[in-house]
Amino acid sequence: MPVFSVVIPLYNKEQYIKETLQSALNQTFTDFEIIIVNDGSTDNSAGVVKLFTDTRIHYIEIKNSGVSAARNNAIKAAKGSIIAFLDADDLWQPNHLEALHELYLENPTAGMLCSRYITRIGNGVLQKPVFLGIDENFSGIIADAFYSSTVNRVALTAALAVPKNVFDVTGMFNENTTHPEDTELWIKIMIKFPVAITNQYTVIYNFDQPQSWSRASMKSRKIMDFNQFKQHEKTNKSLKAFVDIYRIEYALKYRIEGDVINSRRLLADADTTNLSFKTKLLFLTPPFILQLLLAVKHWLHRKGVSFSVYN
Repeated sequence: MPVFSVVIPLYNKEQYIKETLQSALNQTFTDFEIIIVNDGSTDNSAGVVKLFTDTRIHYIEIKNSGVSAARNNAIKAAKGSIIAFLDADDLWQPNHLEALHELYLENPTAGMLCSRYITRIGNGVLQKPVFLGIDENFSGIIADAFYSSTVNRVALTAALAVPKNVFDVTGMFNENTTHPEDTELWIKIMIKFPVAITNQYTVIYNFDQPQSWSRASMKSRKIMDFNQFKQHEKTNKSLKAFVDIYRIEYALKYRIEGDVINSRRLLADADTTNLSFKTKLLFLTPPFILQLLLAVKHWLHRKGVSFSVYN
């Protein structure tokens, strides 16, 4: 039985999966298996994967069912005691699993093991995220993981691992949620378990691909049920602030599309003190102007300029 099971959901990433998979195989910590679940790709993603002959790679094909179903299939098939997640267009440095294994040995009660990551945005620009309240050199259990995630997420999917027995407590990915399907599960884990972070930067998070910006309308999305966290929010202000970021984000997305009813519904549950001044202005802006501003934001992103209106 390997220590790590590396889970890679795959959907139409033909031009990225070779480099991603090679970065996983190049790990200095070698006690792992890789489970790739092809979620009904229509390009040559499968052909690229099948060029690899490493016996640690296990390939599964399913009918297109969404990334949550792909990850759940992989978790069910996993033999490792720790599940490490890697998206098909992100990259690991060779010491990624070694750093997470050391973190696990030093913090065996942690329900989530997080590595530091560098974000690649448009034009090849690299950015180091800032985690509130966490020193650059700190390694160990985070005092308040929700607070630390209110500017940049500590729990980035491609940069974390979860002991497999944690899923016995929290369940796996919600296959009825499409946005943000991974964050929903990470919140559940962060509520119930300590979260540990290493001081090593071992992941390149690729946020400069067009696929990273979902073009699907809000009508076609199944956003997570925020109400499931309301009871915990009453006693955890940091959790409330963190979840409100997502309430506000999706409320604004609804408003951009002219869906005022759903926008107001989400916004009504958010603490107004968690809205920045610029965000409040956006909610007073007509949808057609918001659409223009969003187009400008995407253009700037492609040029290597990234910012958030939610903080």
